[in-house]
This record gives sequence, structure tokens and C-alpha cells, in this order.
Amino acid sequence: MSRRRLLSMAALGAGAVALAACAGPSTSSGASSSAADANGPDFSGVTPATTITFWSNHPGSSEDITKQIISDFKNETGITVNLVTAGSSYENVAQKFQTAQTGGTLPDIVVFSDVWWFRYYMQDSIIPLTNALKAANVDTSDYRDGLFADYQYKGSQWAVPWARSTPLFYYNKSHWAAAGLPDRVPATWDEFAQWPPS
Repeated sequence: MSRRRLLSMAALGAGAVALAACAGPSTSSGASSSAADANGPDFSGVTPATTITFWSNHPGSSEDITKQIISDFKNETGITVNLVTAGSSYENVAQKFQTAQTGGTLPDIVVFSDVWWFRYYMQDSIIPLTNALKAANVDTSDYRDGLFADYQYKGSQWAVPWARSTPLFYYNKSHWAAAGLPDRVPATWDEFAQWPPS
């Protein structure tokens, strides 16, 4: 999925990047969002916003790239995206988001650390995104299955990946050889678990 397509979903008011924001159609029906329809609020018939607010910390010094994506998105849709630097780290953004939930102005779309989404699910701060993605015609097959599935719980999609970090595996070749291991990285985590400790 292109980031442009993702931002078009946010224009519906649902908002999700690394984590979904509180926005969009009313989610209150006497039940918390976690107990609501597993697909989220009904976004059919929702008129796209003319302006949305996007909080980011520009992971990996990506601000210029994000601004280009926003410019391309505006040229394609006419929707203005107000980019707000909500902090210098994921922790700063999370703190600002939590503070805003107590009475501040929430963004339409927000970037968070991918490891924190469940906290916001438990706090009823996010909504399931299936209906929002469908309303925005987002082709979720463009995502890597494993990364997309990271945000699924109880049959619902609670967020979508935006800028995932690439884990690297480093090892000391001389220590590896001294441990009797082959001169390569393990093919799987299971294989690594079977190798003797160094």
C-alpha cells in the first residue's frame, strides 16, 4: 500500500499510521471501542475531510520524505495535511497523545512505536480499522503479512504499519567459530535457539 493511499484513509477521519488515533464517526454506543463491532465504525457515506492533522516524530530523519508524500497526496486529493512535529521520539509523541486524550485536541493520524498499540487498545483510545480501510479502498495486500498482522487482535485490525525499523543481526565471527557454529547467521529463530550458547 502506498503511503498516499494510507493518508487517504486518514482523510476519512479514521486515522492510522503506526497506530490508530481517536477520530472518525462516533464510536460511542454505550460500549467501549474494544467491545464495538470488530470491523469498527461504519465509514460508508463519510465525506472526506478537507484538512487533517498528522502528528509525527519523523522516524529515521524522514521529515523531508513525509513532506513530499503529503505534497503528492494534496496534489492528488486536494486535502491539506497539517504535519505537526509531536516530539523527537516515539515516547514524546505517546506522551502528547495521552495528554491530549484528557482534554486536548487529538490528531486525525498519528505515528507511534509499533510496540505500544496494545496499550491504546486497552485504554479504548483506538478503533478497529477494517471499515475505514475498506471505505478508503486501501489494498491491504500491499503490506507484508507479518507486519500487518502485528496489529491484529480478536479478529480486528487495530493499526497499520507506517515506518517499520529493519532489525539487524550482528555477530562476532571469531566467537562464532570458537563456539563451533557455522560461518553464517541462523536461518530461523528456532535454529538459533538450538545452537549452543557462546
